[in-house]
Amino acid sequence: GQLEKLELGPGRKDGARPPPAPWKRVVEAADAYLARAGAEPTSPRAPSDRYPSAPEIALVAAEVQYAYGELDDARRRLDAALDRWPSDPELLEQAIPLYLGTYQVRGDRAGQVAAVEKLRARAEAEAAKAPPDRKPAFAKAIEALDRARAGGKFALGEELLKQQKPAEAAQAFEAAAADATAPDAASALHNAAVAWDQAGDPAKAAAVRERLLRDHPEATFTADDVLRLAAHRSRQGDHAGSARLYDEFLRRWPESPSRCVALRNVASELDVADRPVDAAARYLAFGRDRSCAKQDPSIAARALVRAGRLYEGEARGAYDAAAGLEGVTDPEAKEQVSEARKRLERK
Repeated sequence: GQLEKLELGPGRKDGARPPPAPWKRVVEAADAYLARAGAEPTSPRAPSDRYPSAPEIALVAAEVQYAYGELDDARRRLDAALDRWPSDPELLEQAIPLYLGTYQVRGDRAGQVAAVEKLRARAEAEAAKAPPDRKPAFAKAIEALDRARAGGKFALGEELLKQQKPAEAAQAFEAAAADATAPDAASALHNAAVAWDQAGDPAKAAAVRERLLRDHPEATFTADDVLRLAAHRSRQGDHAGSARLYDEFLRRWPESPSRCVALRNVASELDVADRPVDAAARYLAFGRDRSCAKQDPSIAARALVRAGRLYEGEARGAYDAAAGLEGVTDPEAKEQVSEARKRLERK
């Protein structure tokens, strides 16, 4: 508690500055010890809690250098420690955030992603030959690296978007979402779709949104993406498919602020898809919905009139077909056909 606290977060500023004399002595003592620690080249953990082990000493020296802006030296020390004690999963797990932080501080997202791949390859190789009691620890380190990989690619996508490189950003976001269990997989897919739209490739944006709907139907972003996907299907001429998506939206998110838009659009898509009876029912449902009618009475009125015309057209077709039937002998049926003819004459 007598030394200045080390700041090890990735939000710290780059740029070397001299450490206080006590921390400088810690680094010098660590270097002196590690140069003479040949007695424990393969026994990384000390049997007593009184003294730190050699890997722990190496890690502290790297932390001091990192905290005072010597990022390249901190990374060099971590590489040396991992090379010296490759079979120590605890060292690897403790080194991961610091190692990746040397890239994050500088905003080097591509370097961060490459570093994750390097560390992961190392972890997998050591896990394959580790004794059974160490395999769970290596698995834990690999899991941490998988999270870091997804996070790094997500951050890379954001950086590429800022650089006005939407296609490259979309690819980075899709890579971040490659593992459906990644913490930000749904967000990554949503961002990938937005980036593909910005890149002028609506087909790829639609394909990503289909993945989002399939793999993450409950994500907060999915509702908006379903609406965008339905609009895309409509532009492509798949009006029946568009109507199904609007239907799914209404089923999944009945309280959404976009509910009235979806209710109106499903009717319109069914109308264009030449399904007049279904379309009429949906126009009627939209026009009679009090909240939707209150938002825009004129649109509600047009929807109700369209429903009436569609029903009227279907009714006229039915009456005309009935009137054209030959051989009707049942008295009640003949009376109904006669009424149908009268209706046709009135219309």
